[in-house]
Amino acid sequence: MAMSLSNLMQIKANVNNLFIQCCDDNMIRNINALQTSCVLVQSIYCKHSSSDSSIEVVDILIGVDAADCQMRNLIECLCKFLSEEYPVSVKNLCLKFILIILTSIDNISQNVMLEYFMLNSIFEALVSTFFHPDAREHHGYDAAVALALLAANLYVIKLSVLDNEIILNGLGHIISAILTEYIK
Repeated sequence: MAMSLSNLMQIKANVNNLFIQCCDDNMIRNINALQTSCVLVQSIYCKHSSSDSSIEVVDILIGVDAADCQMRNLIECLCKFLSEEYPVSVKNLCLKFILIILTSIDNISQNVMLEYFMLNSIFEALVSTFFHPDAREHHGYDAAVALALLAANLYVIKLSVLDNEIILNGLGHIISAILTEYIK
């Protein structure tokens, strides 16, 4: 059953609360909220792109009043999960969530959620996945795709001045593996 915009607005408070739970102190709540948010973000963006009405994606997902603070907290949590010692599945979920947000609209420059990734950098968290070979193997592809999507912005400048040889070699390894797989 497809939800109408009015039905979506009725559950807005619950959806807003779900985003808050993504940054909860309880790891199980974080994971469950992130998994559910992946589906919600995709669905709401799909509804947004297929309707003629001017639905506010940010308002439905986070709430306009708290959007800046909530997205800053969410991005900090995602960065923490990517940069620190967490299970591979948690890091994969974080990268999946980031990619869903970045790719929910065909034209990335029209993505209103992208602005939050420009204001609250995830650059260091993404490049940290290139440092260790195991992390590179598990997360390198998704992190490289996220960087490529963000590269048309201030991330290109950060990439150009990055001076960590291990991370740059890791990124080169990921790009080489992607191109080799593409050529096959």
